[in-house]
Amino acid sequence: MAIQFPCAAAFSLISGADHALMYETARAADTDPVTVTAKMARYNAFGSAGMFAAFPLGSLFAASGLVPYISALGVTFAASGTALILAGFIVLRVHEAGRPELKEHPLKTGVRGFTTLFKTAALARLSVNTALVAGITFMMFWLYQAILIGTRFPAGAVGFISAAFNGLGALVLFRMDAIRKRVPAGALLAITSAITGVLYFAAGLFPVLPLALAAIFGITLMRFMREPVTTTLINDAIDSDIRATVLSGLSMLERIVITTLYFAVGFLCDRSVPQAFIVLGLLCLGVTLLAPVRKTPARSVTY
Repeated sequence: MAIQFPCAAAFSLISGADHALMYETARAADTDPVTVTAKMARYNAFGSAGMFAAFPLGSLFAASGLVPYISALGVTFAASGTALILAGFIVLRVHEAGRPELKEHPLKTGVRGFTTLFKTAALARLSVNTALVAGITFMMFWLYQAILIGTRFPAGAVGFISAAFNGLGALVLFRMDAIRKRVPAGALLAITSAITGVLYFAAGLFPVLPLALAAIFGITLMRFMREPVTTTLINDAIDSDIRATVLSGLSMLERIVITTLYFAVGFLCDRSVPQAFIVLGLLCLGVTLLAPVRKTPARSVTY
């Protein structure tokens, strides 16, 4: 438990900063929003590709018997820490444009960054839609094992399912430029949230293996596809001097949604996992109908 707090603090500090740096680097190379979205998608694709490799390797090592199981878990933690340290040294080599001098208290900047998410009706609708659907799709990363085990899927193969949907996500993210050229951002967000709702509802109503697999792969894929689109739209609408702070505010809003869902979905899962899927599906369909992204926010003049 002693490592939980510093790990959580570290991930909170990086939330927003990595996407802000990636966005500014991509925008400096090309101002076309479709191209920027494609580059953001490739950034996320490499993250998914890393998980595609790590999940089965970790599962195989932990179950290999080369070292006692508890020690094997410790080795995987150490490997994760080593990878993060290596990533830190690599990112130090990335060139970052000069930043204006901070002239206000950091806490005030943080509050201003969070409230910026609601400075216009279009940006507020996008922020709320993003946070709600992100929270709902995130639940699949928590629940996919439960729904698979409920269909008598072999427990030893569950890790390979995780690797497979991360691998599929990486492949699709590498093709996001082609998708964005054919589908407008607002339509893509509506389609992905509607598909998420339908898949949750169907897998909960008929908890059989084919539908469970369709929901797992479909919903995780919808989450992968949405993230670079919503990140680019929000980045386009905010000032560069508080970009990382605003994105951290969005991350905090998503965490509030996820924390709330943890309690509600946990209570439902104690009764029935399929019942939790049905409620998540109805909730996502409700967001699709009641909080759609009809108009993308206007671009900031200082992006």
